[in-house]
Amino acid sequence: MPFGLPEALHEVVNAKEGYVAATGTLTFDETQLPKVDMKRQNETPPTSRVKARMSGTSLGESGFSHRFDTPLSLEILCYGPWCAGALSGKTVLAFLKETPAGYTVTSTPCGGHIFYEPSKAILETVARCYLKGACPKLERN
Repeated sequence: MPFGLPEALHEVVNAKEGYVAATGTLTFDETQLPKVDMKRQNETPPTSRVKARMSGTSLGESGFSHRFDTPLSLEILCYGPWCAGALSGKTVLAFLKETPAGYTVTSTPCGGHIFYEPSKAILETVARCYLKGACPKLERN
């Protein structure tokens, strides 16, 4: 199934865990991302964690206006030989899961909770969903 913003929003607003919507710059050491060796693909760990930082603003009652600068764990998932990717130094919209150890953001080979170069319209969609419950409908074929 395709996984995009509507699916991510549905997942995070209905989750038992708390999620923070934030936009800004995500930075980390890209050399720490998992690399698949196709000859030994069964040895690729299903989850890799990379130390990262998110600097920007988080969503509050008046939109994306709360200054936000925090370390976090970038969780990269692999499904067999298919691993998620991520780009450091880019502007993102991210849904950060609140955990006892801090924030975590997840990326999977099929999508995840990181969206690059979000438009103003996308940020407005997220704000409407979080603050007014007006979330986009899920498209199912």
